[in-house]
Amino acid sequence: MGRVARKVSHSFMNLEQQIEKEWDEVKDLFKWSDALETAAGERVCMLNISSYLSEHGYPFTAVIDYGSEIAVETYNEKGEWNAGVMHPMNIVLKKPKA
Repeated sequence: MGRVARKVSHSFMNLEQQIEKEWDEVKDLFKWSDALETAAGERVCMLNISSYLSEHGYPFTAVIDYGSEIAVETYNEKGEWNAGVMHPMNIVLKKPKA
């Protein structure tokens, strides 16, 4: 059983055009950090968007590259995913390569 596609019409542009337009608008705004990684060694990209957990002490939002998937996570000022807990998802400074 395949999905049944529904055709939705918009007067301004079609879905494919809108996706391409928005993709072009944000091109190069997403950059993997050269200085940050998770404690487990995954790549980090800080996002300049509001965190839905800002009021609970997690004002920063980042994309984490888990290899087979990426996730958007929230962090406190210390880079902690869970305040006060040493966790592999915490953000740390990359160790210099020898």
